[in-house]
Amino acid sequence: RFELHALLVEDHRVNQLVARKLLTKLGITVDLAENGREAVAMVDPDLHAVVFMDLHMPEMNGWDATEEIRSRGGAYQEIPIIALTADADVATGQRALQEGMNAHVAKPLRINEIADVLLRLDLGATLSV
Repeated sequence: RFELHALLVEDHRVNQLVARKLLTKLGITVDLAENGREAVAMVDPDLHAVVFMDLHMPEMNGWDATEEIRSRGGAYQEIPIIALTADADVATGQRALQEGMNAHVAKPLRINEIADVLLRLDLGATLSV
């Protein structure tokens, strides 16, 4: 189990429920933002250990929200941002890294893939046995 507090940024209700359920099973406490604009207003590096960012949302997409978060400097440049998208292709994953995200997870989300990404990002240091 991961003892983390995360910000989930997702506009689709069913995807919100699925992601929250998977993250909660991993021991992650979840705050929800329904679009990139809400994410930019809510993200707090002192509270959130990681951001799960959908890429395609109304008002402000995940690309623009990530750019806005990173532009704040300091801890905002360090907080891990994981792209969530149905675009499972290599190009989307590469773009996510180029745009300042730390990883890319394809939908539909799978608990093992999420756990692997968190461990790869060294967020497993908070893994409780």
